[in-house]
Amino acid sequence: LNIFFGHKIPFIPVYGIGGAILVLVQDYLLEKKVNHILFGFVNGVVITIIELISGYFSLFVFGKIFWSYSKQLFNFEGIISFPMFILWVLVGYIFSIIYILIIKKFENIPVDKKR
Repeated sequence: LNIFFGHKIPFIPVYGIGGAILVLVQDYLLEKKVNHILFGFVNGVVITIIELISGYFSLFVFGKIFWSYSKQLFNFEGIISFPMFILWVLVGYIFSIIYILIIKKFENIPVDKKR
């Protein structure tokens, strides 16, 4: 476990890898001109899959899972659950809005091609 501001937080690299995967997903969805309403749902699915893979990885490597959704409704092996999926959809939608705003801001910056 990594120590972060006095708290034990598992898998800090997973957050970075997950963010990088979401950026790739955003680029793909923007390129395909997918309706922005679907961005949150797609991101929620991607984040849930990452969470599932991370859960199995931690179980395989460390012999335990660092979180448990076993008390939530509609959970799968305590690693993922429907309520968390809904949260990830909302987080994914917010992520896509922020990402699109950042991309639009940087699209207007002129590039010096002489370098």
